[in-house]
Amino acid sequence: MERGGVKLFRLDIKWLEEMEVVEVIKTTWHNTIFIGSLDFQLHKKLFNIKHKLIVWKKDNNFNVQSKIDEVLYEIEALDQHVQSIGVLTEELMGERNSKLKSLHNLRRVEELYWKQISRTKWLKESNMNTKFFHSIASTRRRKNDISGLTIPGIDADDSVKMEGAIIDHFKKAFSIKVKFTPKLEKVPFKVLTVDMSSNLECNISMEELEGVVFALLSDKALDPDGFPHSFFHRFWNLIKSELLEMVRALTTRGEIFKWVNATYIALILKKSVIAELSNIWLINLLTSLYKIMEKVLIEVSLTFLISNIQSAFILE
Repeated sequence: MERGGVKLFRLDIKWLEEMEVVEVIKTTWHNTIFIGSLDFQLHKKLFNIKHKLIVWKKDNNFNVQSKIDEVLYEIEALDQHVQSIGVLTEELMGERNSKLKSLHNLRRVEELYWKQISRTKWLKESNMNTKFFHSIASTRRRKNDISGLTIPGIDADDSVKMEGAIIDHFKKAFSIKVKFTPKLEKVPFKVLTVDMSSNLECNISMEELEGVVFALLSDKALDPDGFPHSFFHRFWNLIKSELLEMVRALTTRGEIFKWVNATYIALILKKSVIAELSNIWLINLLTSLYKIMEKVLIEVSLTFLISNIQSAFILE
């Protein structure tokens, strides 16, 4: 089957090393003004930032490897010039050190990119582990590739029928009715006291929100909107006030803008090599804003609402 579909936006964290990109993000955030709910406004801000960055990438043809090659060529040319004149002046030394610093920064950006792609948690960047991260990323890509798929009664070369069969399979998976519902009348759930109710009705504080946002791992897989958690860490001072108002509005309004509440369905392979659809799991991917709101509500309400017998809700 041929690969298809729209290519989703993904914020490459190495872009954030460019001051021009940082200014584009800050300017777009401040200049994007819409009338509507706060989650709608923040969605539009992220949406406009996304499109500004797409334009920036297209105009600048951003490629770290080509920049590294360019700086290496300049250093080599400078060294040849020093050899030809036989003198390493203070001016030439300063120029060479400047280029070496640029090379180091570019190597770091390259390493950050491959660390993000590899999803490696136990090994940190800044130790020039680019080759290792690249190797892990390549292994992940090969492991996640579906090289072949067999569906009974469907010709594997007929992409239209294969696509239809796959869609039908997962439609059935989502439409299966629950045959058994447990009875919970005698389960001793927690009962909220007056003080508990008052605490739950208090406004979310900035400290609570900050704790939740920075507890999100910066190098986790990107959310469907294309923004990694490190984006919210990096621009926390820029977005924190509006983010707090959005979360507070959710607790009083009880509604979420549909595109913030949108989810993507991803396929997870049960085996390293699959041959049939039953070897695939489905998971939902949440947007960044939805995930933050969800985590905040869980954090402030978990101790009040979850009883000891509900073992499915155990803090990690």
